[in-house]
This record gives sequence, structure tokens and C-alpha cells, in this order.
Amino acid sequence: MRPALAVLAVLLAGAACAGGNTPATDITRAGTYTSGKWTYTLEVRSGGYQTESRTGTLAYDGKRLDLDPEINDHVRTPWGTMYWVGKRRITWGPNGWMPQRHPKEKRGGKELRVPELPPDEYDQLPPDETAASVPSTATPASIPPAAPPQPLPPAAPAQPMAPGTEIVLGREATGHYIEAVVGQTITVRLAGNPTTGFGWAALPPDDPAVMAVGDGEFQQNPADAGRVGAGGTYEFRFRAERPGAAKLVIQYRRPWEPGPTEVFHVLVRVARPAQP
Repeated sequence: MRPALAVLAVLLAGAACAGGNTPATDITRAGTYTSGKWTYTLEVRSGGYQTESRTGTLAYDGKRLDLDPEINDHVRTPWGTMYWVGKRRITWGPNGWMPQRHPKEKRGGKELRVPELPPDEYDQLPPDETAASVPSTATPASIPPAAPPQPLPPAAPAQPMAPGTEIVLGREATGHYIEAVVGQTITVRLAGNPTTGFGWAALPPDDPAVMAVGDGEFQQNPADAGRVGAGGTYEFRFRAERPGAAKLVIQYRRPWEPGPTEVFHVLVRVARPAQP
């Protein structure tokens, strides 16, 4: 390469870097990312499974953002616009700050400003992706198609379908779905040993189609009655209340540890009883 061309190439490369054309950081992978005073932490659990959960946390100057956001409110960050998707009661799905909007909420949200962020630093952040107005000539065909619906998990073994009958599930039913009718009781029995510090605990169903009946109970195995350190069975009862679908999630964990070591989960689809 001629000297003049070589110098020109170096100048062009330097201009590209100065203009921000460096490869974007992939913040969709679990980890902690820093840029100046900004920190973004993404925690992923059960990656690749139906119970995958993703929790994003944003901090500036060592302090978590305390902006009292609503769903789809957003902030400009060094990694682009981040959206608040809320905190969910169930273990799977997106939580906290995410680089995409909440997929099921129509609320557009508003841009929030970090009080501690100096104006000159704010001006250097990537522009708010939500600020661009939609052209008046836009048509429905220009809107990206919705993501295809997730396939149902495989069905659990057939159970009786009549009000008043009991559906009994064990550990082998996890990851499946079951059919129930209004008025049926669903009982989940899981082996465990509380003397190890671990115990099964149920989360509230995510839809009123199914309601919890009391708290879970532990019963020691009859053959081991009176023996110290013996295991047994945890039993949880639910009732199908109305047509709909609800997820049942039961976690096996130690209370002082951040996450469960095992998760039992089923999808319950509730229908009305067949008319005689």
C-alpha cells in the first residue's frame, strides 16, 4: 500500500471508532456490564427451558436506579434504551430492566431521567429509540408480525374430568399440562426432606382460574416414623375455580439461598363441566 493511502486508511479507521461504529455489546447474555459509571447486570436462570427467567438490574454511580417506574417506562443508557418490564410473581419470564418492551403491555411508557446524570453525559447517550414518531403513511403491513405462539408442553397422563374428583400429580408431571374442570381438586405430592434445610414452597397461581387450598403440608414416611433425619412427602392442594389457564409453580429451596435447586411446574387448563 502506498504511504499516502496507508495514512488515509488509518485516519478513516480512527474516524469510525470516534463515531461509535465499534461492535455493540451483547447484553442479552448473563453477566455484569459496565460503561463509565453505568452498570447493567443480567441474571438468567433455567436458560433454554420453559421456566427460563431473566432479571435485569441497572445502576448508576454504584446505586440502583430508584425511579419508581411503570411498565414500559424507559431510560437512555450506554447500551441503548432500557425498558422497565416490572417484577413478576412467578419465576419465569422477563423482570426488571430489559432492552425490549414488555411484550404483552400496550402502554407506551415515558422516558425517565436519572437525577444524578449530568446533562453533558446525557447528551452523549444513544438517542431514545421510542422518540421517533411513526410516519403518517405507515400501514398495518409495516408492523413486524407478532412472535409465533409457544407450543404447549406435552400432556400429562389422562386424569378424571368430573367435578368433585381429585387429580393427583407427582414429580413426573413437571413441564406438562393437564386438563381440569371447574370444581376439581388438584393435589401435588413431592418427596423432600426438611432436615436438610430444603423444603418445597408453592407460589400463588398466576391466574384465578386455579386457587390454592390452604398451605402445603409435610408428612414423614410412615416406615420412618420417629427416625431423625427421615424424609417424607410435601402435599399441596389447589382447586379449579373457573374456566381459564393457570401455572402452578412449586420450588425446592433453602430460605436463605437466592434461588431454588428444583422447580415443579405444570400448566392447568380449566374448562366448564360437560352438560348432562
